[in-house]
Amino acid sequence: MTSNPNLNRKKQKVTQNQYSGYTIPSSPATEITTIDTATSSITAREFFAKFISQRKPVKLVNSSRTNEACFLDVEKFQLNNLQATLAYDDEPLQVEELFQGGFGSGQKRVDMMLGDLLHEFKTGDSELYLTTQYDREGDNEENGKEHKVGDEVEEGLAGERTEEQEEQQQRQQQEGEEEGEGEEEEEEEGTALFEQMSNASSIDMNDLHDDFDDFENLSSDNEDDDSDSEYEAYQRVKTLYQPPLTNLAKSSKVLPTNPPLIPNLIPQQINIWMGKTGPTNRAQFSIDPSQPLTELDRSIPNNGTSSGLHHDHADNLYVLVQGRKRFTIYSPNDASKLYTVGKIHKIFNNGVIDYEVDEQFPNWRSIRDDGAMIEDVLNWQISQTQDKEELEQLNELLSIQESKRKCHCNKSQQDEEANLNGNREQSHDPPSFSKIPPALLHVDEVDDPKQQQRLIEFANTHFPGFLQLKKITVWLEPGHMLYLPASWFHEVSSFGEECDAKDNNSGGKGVHIALNYWFVPPNTDNFDNCYKDQYWQQDWEETKQALGVFIDASKPTT
Repeated sequence: MTSNPNLNRKKQKVTQNQYSGYTIPSSPATEITTIDTATSSITAREFFAKFISQRKPVKLVNSSRTNEACFLDVEKFQLNNLQATLAYDDEPLQVEELFQGGFGSGQKRVDMMLGDLLHEFKTGDSELYLTTQYDREGDNEENGKEHKVGDEVEEGLAGERTEEQEEQQQRQQQEGEEEGEGEEEEEEEGTALFEQMSNASSIDMNDLHDDFDDFENLSSDNEDDDSDSEYEAYQRVKTLYQPPLTNLAKSSKVLPTNPPLIPNLIPQQINIWMGKTGPTNRAQFSIDPSQPLTELDRSIPNNGTSSGLHHDHADNLYVLVQGRKRFTIYSPNDASKLYTVGKIHKIFNNGVIDYEVDEQFPNWRSIRDDGAMIEDVLNWQISQTQDKEELEQLNELLSIQESKRKCHCNKSQQDEEANLNGNREQSHDPPSFSKIPPALLHVDEVDDPKQQQRLIEFANTHFPGFLQLKKITVWLEPGHMLYLPASWFHEVSSFGEECDAKDNNSGGKGVHIALNYWFVPPNTDNFDNCYKDQYWQQDWEETKQALGVFIDASKPTT
């Protein structure tokens, strides 16, 4: 095996914005492309060529309202049918309460069993929201889940640190002190070198061994460890089918791992989102310019609840089950004008956005264009080669990446102590959130001319250029779907059903429910081979093996 020539080249300047996908036309009002699944004959290949590879959002509707025209029966996931469909009473769920006009801050969370939550939705008055269920024992830093695209945000989920995470960060900071300062040039060179090699590695894929070979042989090699392998399989399945959807991994007809139009993208998570909006007489939003921009209220006109403007690092297929949703979306090409909390390092040509590792986000792990964390990829590449020179070079790059984070952790610790001493609060939002208050996206809906003018002046002062950006507004009704490529910025306004539970079959006034799939973003235009290397495919093979173990373990013994 020969050495990778890219590893010996001098660092090059990285172009910050390489995005080459679809952008919103400059016409006054652009409507999203819509496909009626009841009448369209579009194939999966055509869908990939026209939308996924072009990084173009698209709305899918079902005018026939029959299950044959949609890959799932949305009625099974409506409030009155949900408990029977999910059959989930394994453990409590993490539920958010309304905070400062919206959800996703992580400020107010409670544990509830599914049955209790559904009962509260039907009969209670509390404004609650069920979001992604993070592993309580796991790592929940800025994007810290190993082997996953990153902690994504649909309705604005921003992680809050646990005591264990704080202790882990403190250990990293203490280690960072030993590393010292003055490594900036080496760090930049390491990043540039990895960007050259990561998607076109010199590793001969024919010489690789499969990481999942051991998993395939678990039953034959470790017959005494069946319970352990079943537990490990369950944990992996639970990561894909997020609670309370986990048991539906056994029922592919109810909730398949891949929708028929997207069979080739690797799924990372399947989620259910449930919320309840309160009475229409809730206090209207207000914006106080004297408050820190990152702490402004998320209230919006017309008494909906807002996710806040943000983007995810995975491709998204969003399926509305109940209520009404409004997506306000912006192209990744305008990311630099959307005032993200984190500092943008690079926008890849498929739109995926990487952020700077700095004192504000010392635990952010740099990613490549398929969302994979560079440190994880380096560890994977190390496991795939036995060439000594290649190993030495990969280990050097890994050391640079780790040292960079430790150095910033040390500086972040000092800044946090200074902020505490000065009683300064910091934002809890991840780097992919925008600082722009959601009300500014809907300023045209403000009835009071003076209040509207105040908001416009506030936007032009603090976020110059934002009001001039092109956007698309997408309204979803039950049964509608939205495909949204990775890193398309979006704010989701949620509105519950207006009628009382006794007047409809879905149950629960003010309730809104949705499902969504997150996929690894493709980094090629080839339908049959949409990823440049085997990193994600090997991880997906392990997940498929886990699904098999999970399903077999649930079958009755004879």
